[in-house]
Amino acid sequence: MHLHNYGIAEEESEIRVPRSSLQGQSTYIGDISERRNSMGNEEVAILKSFKYAVHDAGAKPTLLHINCEGCEWSLLPGAVRSGFVQDVPVIQVGFHNYGDAGLGQRAIEYCEIRKQLSRTHKLVDGAVPFAWERWVLRPNDDARVSSQLQSKEEMLPPATLVTAYFNIISKHPAIEYDKWAENILSMQDAMVIFTTPDLISRIKLRRAHAINRTRIVPTTLDDFKMAKMHPEEFWQHQLHIDPERGVHKNYQLYWIWNQKAEF
Repeated sequence: MHLHNYGIAEEESEIRVPRSSLQGQSTYIGDISERRNSMGNEEVAILKSFKYAVHDAGAKPTLLHINCEGCEWSLLPGAVRSGFVQDVPVIQVGFHNYGDAGLGQRAIEYCEIRKQLSRTHKLVDGAVPFAWERWVLRPNDDARVSSQLQSKEEMLPPATLVTAYFNIISKHPAIEYDKWAENILSMQDAMVIFTTPDLISRIKLRRAHAINRTRIVPTTLDDFKMAKMHPEEFWQHQLHIDPERGVHKNYQLYWIWNQKAEF
């Protein structure tokens, strides 16, 4: 994996973000009001154009995964206008109702984005409005992309998704996570899934359509490298100093976050 230390947008620019706005789990910069009074105490985010990103990477992505805490409302229309997404095989996007625009305005923008994407892509069944959606290139366009790849003599392997599911005390009840898990497990892609032994049978049932492309890795939270790296007192302190501890509720969440690189 190679990381590119910049964001992408329709046009190149810089965004200055107050460091105080970067605390917590996520940051939406659309309505930051303290920006005027934060000179000298900012982080600068570099945005490069879609054209630059394609040139820098050497090709367009085969999977575009967007979870950018509200930037999707401007990023996706710009990606459509620029032609960036018209031949990307798979697009996964999470929508967020952030900002002062209001739900009514966001609903209008949401419908327009769906309309734009539907010209070249098909929405996969099971999408949850204002949550997660997966779009795949329509067959005629997919054939064109395959032809382009073959002409370069470089057929890329199918995508393998690596994910995990652990039932812990969280900001959402387990029934909501079960619903979201059902959505992602319905995908046709090959998957590697880390989970606890008691959830294996449930996951196998939801992956029955693609069980030959599914590997389930049984594990427990106590087996995590992160769980063994520091004593419980350390993690309790992390929870105590977390400005969103009222939301996160359980320091085991930090184990999962930090364990992702080990999956």
